Amino acid sequence: MRPLRLILFLLALVTANAINAQVTVSGTVGGSSTYSNLQGAINAINSGTHGGAITVLVTASNSYGSSASLVASGSGGANYTSILITVNSGHFIISNSGFFDNPLLILNGADNVTIDGKNTSAASLTFNNTTGSNGTVLNFTNGASNNTIKNCKLYSNHTSTSAEWGVITFSSTANNNNNTITGCDIGGSTGTAKHAISGVGNASTSTFSNNITISNNNIFNFFSATRHSFGVYALDGHTGWTITGNRFFQTSSRTSTASGYYHGAIWIYSPTYNSDFTIRGNTIGFASSAQTGNYNLISNGDCPFWGITLYISSSNTNSSIIDSNVIRSIIFTSKGQNTGLNGYGPGIFSGIWAASGKINVGTTYGNFIGYTASTSIAIFNENVSSTAPGTTINGIHYRASGTLINNNKVGNINVVCSAATAKVRLNGIQAYPSTPGVQITNNWIENGPGSTFSLTLSHSSGFSSAGHDVNGIWCMNNGNITSNNVKYINVIDTGATKLCGIFSQGGVNASITGNTIEVLQTNSKSNTSAQIDIALSGINIGAGGSGSGIIQQNTIFGLTNSYTGSGTTTVTGINDSSLATYVYDANKIYNLYNSSQSNNALITGISLHTDRSRVLQNNMISINSTVKNLYGIENYHTGALNAYYNSIYLAGTNASLVLSSCIKTTASSSGTQNKFLNNIFYQNRSGGGNHSAILTTGLPTSTTAVFNYNLYVVPSLSAIARSSSVNYNWSSTYASTFAGDKYSWAVPTSTIDPSLFFLNATTGDLHLNESNNLVWYVNGKGWPVAGLDYDFDLSNGDRSASLSDGATDIGADEVVPTVAPPAATHTGTFAAGQSSVYVFGGRTIAQIDWQTGSTLPTAQPTVLYYSGNNPPYPIPGKNAANCYWKIDATATADLNYKLKLWMSPAVMGAVPSTLDLRMAKNSSNAPSGWSCACSSTNMDANTYSFNNSASYTSFSFFTATDNNNPLPVALLSFTATPYQDKAQLTWATASEQNSAYFDIERSTDGNIFSKKGTLAAAGNSISTQEYAFEDATPITTPITYYRLKMVDADGSFSYSEIRKVERTLANGAIAVYPSPTSGTFYITIPEGQEIPAHLELTDITGKVWLMQEITLNAHIPVKLEFPSKASSGLYFLSVLCNGKTSLVKLSLSH
Repeated sequence: MRPLRLILFLLALVTANAINAQVTVSGTVGGSSTYSNLQGAINAINSGTHGGAITVLVTASNSYGSSASLVASGSGGANYTSILITVNSGHFIISNSGFFDNPLLILNGADNVTIDGKNTSAASLTFNNTTGSNGTVLNFTNGASNNTIKNCKLYSNHTSTSAEWGVITFSSTANNNNNTITGCDIGGSTGTAKHAISGVGNASTSTFSNNITISNNNIFNFFSATRHSFGVYALDGHTGWTITGNRFFQTSSRTSTASGYYHGAIWIYSPTYNSDFTIRGNTIGFASSAQTGNYNLISNGDCPFWGITLYISSSNTNSSIIDSNVIRSIIFTSKGQNTGLNGYGPGIFSGIWAASGKINVGTTYGNFIGYTASTSIAIFNENVSSTAPGTTINGIHYRASGTLINNNKVGNINVVCSAATAKVRLNGIQAYPSTPGVQITNNWIENGPGSTFSLTLSHSSGFSSAGHDVNGIWCMNNGNITSNNVKYINVIDTGATKLCGIFSQGGVNASITGNTIEVLQTNSKSNTSAQIDIALSGINIGAGGSGSGIIQQNTIFGLTNSYTGSGTTTVTGINDSSLATYVYDANKIYNLYNSSQSNNALITGISLHTDRSRVLQNNMISINSTVKNLYGIENYHTGALNAYYNSIYLAGTNASLVLSSCIKTTASSSGTQNKFLNNIFYQNRSGGGNHSAILTTGLPTSTTAVFNYNLYVVPSLSAIARSSSVNYNWSSTYASTFAGDKYSWAVPTSTIDPSLFFLNATTGDLHLNESNNLVWYVNGKGWPVAGLDYDFDLSNGDRSASLSDGATDIGADEVVPTVAPPAATHTGTFAAGQSSVYVFGGRTIAQIDWQTGSTLPTAQPTVLYYSGNNPPYPIPGKNAANCYWKIDATATADLNYKLKLWMSPAVMGAVPSTLDLRMAKNSSNAPSGWSCACSSTNMDANTYSFNNSASYTSFSFFTATDNNNPLPVALLSFTATPYQDKAQLTWATASEQNSAYFDIERSTDGNIFSKKGTLAAAGNSISTQEYAFEDATPITTPITYYRLKMVDADGSFSYSEIRKVERTLANGAIAVYPSPTSGTFYITIPEGQEIPAHLELTDITGKVWLMQEITLNAHIPVKLEFPSKASSGLYFLSVLCNGKTSLVKLSLSH
């Protein structure tokens, strides 16, 4: 029996030792020991049993009944340099035994501690506290620093109503710095935890924690039905947190029951001290870390969902960053309205709320809110209140003072209202920055891949009686809204809803440039056309604002209001009610639709209100609609309006009594004057009603409005303009009523086919067809406007800005025709003793008086008017007008006629004065063939007509010249051509008088020139002199400009026309594809191996976006990428290889 008893004793002893050996501690000081639980191991470390570099190895699951608190080395007996708590193999749980209302583990001033739970298939370590409202897992306190918690599972069901603890908590004690939590699973145990990670704080100090990293964790099942609940929650006194790469989700549906509390993934509230945070690359949504299922939240009270909230001090110096986060697959049902947070606030839902301080939302890559078809954000609004402003829902809400809201993508947010009385304000991005100047750039409010709409608002039954307010981008106190895309917004509602692509209000010197607004759909019955409360608009500039702003190069199309009922339903491309002074430049507006046939239904391209001055220039507006009231530009305001170089095309049919005009305007207020110069007003509407180019509410006077140098294309010349229910005929009443309009042109629509005149009016492309002779109805017919030397394409130097540089084209596109003009129409009598009158564009341009006894040509002469073009041959020693006439007919032996020509002040060119104007004729197609009627020209300065009192006996070229002012140099030709990476210039003169020298000048922008060299001139010559010059400085920009400064012996000088040199190689030298590209493109060459090349990618301003050395091989493409910050638009790719440069245009379209 004794051996048996001994065996049983030894077995019990081994078993007891095994039970008490759950944790093994080894250190470089004190050796190795085992303990029954983690608390025992930590107590041993605190007492100094183990020291130096310590490893705590968990070998089995264990529990204990009170917090394990690890103190700092040097406190009491503790003496260690580092501690590693880990597991080698097995899946073990450290938990509470019984009830205790405290953390399982406290790092009480402890430094250099690493807890590595491995979290592999072979090993894992879980910390689980299942009891107590404050029963959490881990607390950093009293300066715990330089610690790392990784690959662990940390669970708690804490629900405290009095303390804002988290599963992991950084306490309100100083200097808990440089800690990292990474690769962990953090959340509720059997239920939910109120917060997963919490930084408890207050305004007493700024030093609770700094440099905290929370990365690549699964943070889930954080929720309280009656209190605030967040995945990461930090208050005052914490700073320098980096929250990156985490996944926030809920595995089950959550229902809140109390009002006045908030829920979301990340909440940072640190308004007192200078602090900064980085929140990047997190995913919020779904029901699992594998990104399946939906994050389902139900608010039976007034509890909003805010995915990321950042509220920091307005005086902080550094900018915090919210970037590259993904928020999607969320279903949120709310009965709340929370009026205190709606309107201009975060409302019941904001994916991101940048609340205060310097915060950049979207920097390198931007944030994703929704944006895919399969992982949308669905919001069910069960609030029944129609109280303004209604329930607010935002993709991004911005009230901070940073500088950037960039590169964000918001899409596929679907809002469904259950009550007809519900009123909703829905914004893709809502920005109300605390200071002006925020940059809202390159954001995409757009349907994600595979989805139909970016924002959808509808009703589960019936339609709203309250009306909604829906905006792609809404901005108050704005700075710059640039290169954004707002596309595919759908409001399914017949209430008085307002839908807008970009809404901007307030701000100083604001700008809205380069944005695309596309396919906005509503069926709103909003019954007003005034100010900001209109049914549908692409861009809406609200009241307020100051300074001067610019609305430039925006593209707006596909706006549709499908409401068919009665009322004043309005669709407009751009609506302006601002108190600032705005310039509208190079905007493109087309395809606006309004289905209502109400007498008050309206479409406008641009609608202006208030009394501030406005400039509209280079805009293209093309609208084809059956709506009853249609206006290209509608000017309600009484301030000064200057409209230059706009192209407006209206089309469509309506059989009812309607009004439509390219420009509708009121009279300006006393002391101001509206100017409408150089515009194409193409009115192509048909059916009943009145369709005119101009509609005024009062007859203009010379002090209130100027119309001139326009092209009017109308169904009938009997209704060029309409005022006070009276139509004005082009040939009679218009000229006398609009007396200042002497140099406009007018033709019926049957004369100019829009499909031949414009490149594509259907797609809003009102660029002119340079290869069709209809382009001469605008070429050289415009008056140069000082300071405006570009057209729709914004290329400086493309358009004359002074009379000395020549006339301009009418409309938004400056073009160089490649064909001859159409022949003028003959009226009058083709007979001896009678007169033949030649009319072009509704104006007389020439008259031939056949002298008595003259033998007429065998056929009627052909008269071509080349406006805006210098004569084909210079006149030796004289100036010439910027126009000429070519009259062709077969002359007869007894031909005898006198000639009268009409021009405009815009084509006077270099002729200094009408007092000096003379008629000149060229009879030999050479500079020497000019003859000047220097003593027999009669000039009518009122009509700018002139005639030669002597007779002519042959036909040829005619122009206007001057009697005085001989030129020192009559330039015959001037060319600038590329050669390798340089430029070669050649020019010839027909004659020179007292010429001294030529300065060769070069420019990179066509405005500012510098001298590159000088060549001596011939002095005096009546024969052709030829010159050549090579610019030795390499050409480094896509386009380089050259001109000659021709200096006389007395120091007087004149300039030649400007010539351009574009860097090119022979066709086929390189191939670049695809274009347009979404970012990736390729370069190949047809032959050659291992050819080194230097490439530069620049935009139209000359800014270099990419500079790189590459090696080219025949037929092997080199892959390249646009920089991520590059905006959609036109770029130039310059490739230098083998001493030659190739320049290729490349279009980027995101």
